Amino acid sequence: MTGRTGEASIDAQVGERLRAARLRVVLTQGDLAQALGVDRSTVAKWESGERAMTAVALTRAADVLGIPPAALLEEQRRSAQHQAVQLLTQTLEQHPDLLPPMLAALERLLDQPSPRSS
Repeated sequence: MTGRTGEASIDAQVGERLRAARLRVVLTQGDLAQALGVDRSTVAKWESGERAMTAVALTRAADVLGIPPAALLEEQRRSAQHQAVQLLTQTLEQHPDLLPPMLAALERLLDQPSPRSS
């Protein structure tokens, strides 16, 4: 049963990303449905997580929305990473003198073996 809950959660997350991507390109559910050759209710069910998208539907939707299919599958952590990159960029714009020591620190981190590879 827990597997079903996890699957439903993944479907809901994909649906949320689908909806956000659709709204970013200013398409209605009907517009996306027409482009994909499905009913509007199907798009609504995908977005609500009530129905899982097939790999083919996900790939076609991503193409219509102008995003890579992985964007619909990525975890929420991406937004946290994006915020971290934005903060780092802003900091470096305000303090360009920090760039050399930051690059040196990143090089040291990249030279270390990954904890996962041990």
